[in-house]
Amino acid sequence: MPRNVKRFDAAAMAAAGKKPGWKRREGAEVITNDQLGATVLHVVVCNDDAILWDQILRCEIGGGVFLPVDDQQRIGLQKQWRPQTKDQAAWKAEYPNIDVSKLGRDSWEIPRGFAKVGETGADAAVREAQEETESVVVASTVLGDVCDNTALSPHMTAIQIGKIDPSKKPKDKPDVNEKMLAPLTFFTLKEIKQMVARGEIYDAYTLAALGLYYIDQHGN
Repeated sequence: MPRNVKRFDAAAMAAAGKKPGWKRREGAEVITNDQLGATVLHVVVCNDDAILWDQILRCEIGGGVFLPVDDQQRIGLQKQWRPQTKDQAAWKAEYPNIDVSKLGRDSWEIPRGFAKVGETGADAAVREAQEETESVVVASTVLGDVCDNTALSPHMTAIQIGKIDPSKKPKDKPDVNEKMLAPLTFFTLKEIKQMVARGEIYDAYTLAALGLYYIDQHGN
């Protein structure tokens, strides 16, 4: 699994025989990844014809998130490595002088991913769950749609909830990076509450899915 971050170096990437997914573009498209269908767009916010401010929008088709629940009502999570700060206070004090080599922190999350062209967010949630867990989704229902950042992300992400059968293998094969993922570990809500308190679960999609699940179970 990856364990550190470096600033992009085109020459070093070419020497490694790798092609970058993100490409610099002229005009309003600041940076884009055609394979993922994702674009960072430079825009201005206006009041009629009066420009108020400019900002970026991180645009994509809209992917999917899958919340695995077993027969004991436990939640399935995967431990992932993320290029995340370990110390928010230190990050704030040093910003914008970012030393990316200091980034790197484990995160317990539910499966998620980008949608393919012509694929719904719900379908993407199921496909990604199968690819990332190398198991078959045997039940799936809608939990809700969320936006990860309403100021910067104009799209919505679909959240599905369902069951996974690890004894069955899906037709869709994981890519090279997905093969490095840890298997699902199932936790009770009490254990998850303790993990949140310890800072082990901080992914917004995972927390949103858990919140929607709690509301669905206890909202009546």
